Amino acid sequence: MITRRAFLSTAAMAGTVASLGIAARGPAFAQPYPSGVIRIVVPYSASTPPDILARIVATALSEGEGWNVIVENKPGAVMTIGTNEVLRQPADGHTLLSITAPFAAVPALVPDAKFKIETDFMPLIQVGTAYNVLVVNPSVPVQFGGGAHRIPKKGTRQAHVLLRWLRYARALAWRVVQA
Repeated sequence: MITRRAFLSTAAMAGTVASLGIAARGPAFAQPYPSGVIRIVVPYSASTPPDILARIVATALSEGEGWNVIVENKPGAVMTIGTNEVLRQPADGHTLLSITAPFAAVPALVPDAKFKIETDFMPLIQVGTAYNVLVVNPSVPVQFGGGAHRIPKKGTRQAHVLLRWLRYARALAWRVVQA
């Protein structure tokens, strides 16, 4: 049986040895972040909701943390121009992409896109929530009510795009929930 004195002296010696070992190697310092300018790329035109939210975040980081943050708009080609720009940059956290939920439709709209949403990007933070309403001219013969919405016929381009968009939106939502 070990006595209390033996236990405490062993623990003190182990602590001393451990601290000497750490001190001999020197302190470990984290690399400073950011080590340069942070770019938030927005694949939409200026003054759109994603652009406005990105500028709010950039201002908050600049004023609150003292970081250099710039927002760059790179719209076009169903958001692929700005997205490809971010994908070409090193994965060091200095280039961010500001997107919205319709980004999940890109693979359905651009089948030969050079990126995969599920593997090439990781959600970082949800900045805002937007609500969308689908409206039509009152003269359009659409039937709503009782959950019986008219859905595009199977095999049509509209049905294909709708189903692909829903599949990618569900996959992205699941990844966000898991993160």
